[in-house]
Amino acid sequence: MCIRVGALLLIPPLFVFIMNPFSEKSASKPDIHVRFYEEKDAEAVRALFVSGVMHGEDCAFEVGQRYLMREHIVLPAYALLGLGLAAMLPKESPVCFVGQKTLSAVLCATAIAWVGFWRWRLALNFQAYCDHSLSSDLADIPQYYAALKSKDTGDDDGGASGFWVAEAVSSDGAKHVVGCVGLDSRTQKDKSRCELRRMYVSDDFRRRGIAGKLINTLIAHARERGVGIIVLSTTTYQELARMMYQRLGWVEVGQIPRLVWFMRSLQLHMLERAI
Repeated sequence: MCIRVGALLLIPPLFVFIMNPFSEKSASKPDIHVRFYEEKDAEAVRALFVSGVMHGEDCAFEVGQRYLMREHIVLPAYALLGLGLAAMLPKESPVCFVGQKTLSAVLCATAIAWVGFWRWRLALNFQAYCDHSLSSDLADIPQYYAALKSKDTGDDDGGASGFWVAEAVSSDGAKHVVGCVGLDSRTQKDKSRCELRRMYVSDDFRRRGIAGKLINTLIAHARERGVGIIVLSTTTYQELARMMYQRLGWVEVGQIPRLVWFMRSLQLHMLERAI
């Protein structure tokens, strides 16, 4: 089943509740277990992905909207807004003043519309990225990552690839997926290298060491499969994630500038770590 981003954008509060039925005010915090992905996790993983990109706390889309207000493409809006406010200053002639009020309203409305247009364009880019991801590797995680490997049959189509989820288990036995990460060997020609992908943790379960548990599990799996280097990429808008990776030993090795032509601030940062 594929989650459509447009539908989720319409109901973020309900979406967040579905993502995390555990209350922060619960008397006891749930235990966190990391395990291999199972087919029953599909909807939860896709929802985590969309939340991490579009709706979550300091998600890339939210940060991107803040960066947009400093981009050169919106500078005309500030000029129009300034002219509009200046035109509101009262003049001696009542007729002239009425005309200026109309001009002021038009200028201010144009400034707002200009910013709104580019916010909409930015949203389209993020939605396109989500839709592409949901229809590619996240459309069939077991097949793409060979997450359901069979030791008996030797089924290992994904090489060193794998996919894991962090599962919260409450005191009453209720279970819920609150994090995920993937190891992808398909993106690298050199099979001693793999890519860390799809690292997401639910907003309400951050700062509990879940990301570290997921990464440690991934690294242990990669070492067993003979992987020597793990690469990853993240954007300028995911600074906290990039800082976390650097604390865990990843080193930035390159950048791809201007992923979206009207967003000069948006770069793709490439990192790698020898294990």
